[in-house]
Amino acid sequence: MTGGWALTLLGVAWLSGCSAPEACQASSFGPTATATSLSKTLTLTRAGESGSTSVRATLSNLPRLWQDHSNILGGSVSLALSVAYQGTPAGGDGKTQMPRVSARLGLADTDSSIAIGTSEFQAGGVGGSLESFRTCQGQDELGCCQFGESTCTLPLLFSVRRLDGAPFPPVDVTAVLDAEAEVTRCPIDDHQQAKLTLTESP
Repeated sequence: MTGGWALTLLGVAWLSGCSAPEACQASSFGPTATATSLSKTLTLTRAGESGSTSVRATLSNLPRLWQDHSNILGGSVSLALSVAYQGTPAGGDGKTQMPRVSARLGLADTDSSIAIGTSEFQAGGVGGSLESFRTCQGQDELGCCQFGESTCTLPLLFSVRRLDGAPFPPVDVTAVLDAEAEVTRCPIDDHQQAKLTLTESP
């Protein structure tokens, strides 16, 4: 994306503990690490103008593995997209004609991705969610988290493109990324925190 832009999200979830391995087997559902929303606005002026950036989603500081399944119970990275004219009317009201814009968010080196787009008479924004932080089925599998590891890093690729040009004037495209992951709550550790971050790759 022109100029480049960094995404840094930090979510912290306190892990409530249990007193023994047996408790972990009986009740493994824990809190959700939720990343704070971060938005970026890009101005697109002509048809076919686009930009992209690589992002790393990192879930770290996971507890020691006691149970026979993964510390990570599930998660997702979501994308929301909105388009507005720089003047009046701003559009996005379902009545003002606007250029269409498409966006894609995917796990790098995999077929896992979501695609969203706005319409000519868009009302509000559009969004989608990409399932993430899935436990790998094998050591060589990509786009997933290895069983028992204390840190999981997923490479993501985000891109946006303007589809229509003249006679439409420039538009500001705002993209918002969110991330969350549910983790186990064992073993007990009053100082244990699960951290969730999104950072732009170099």
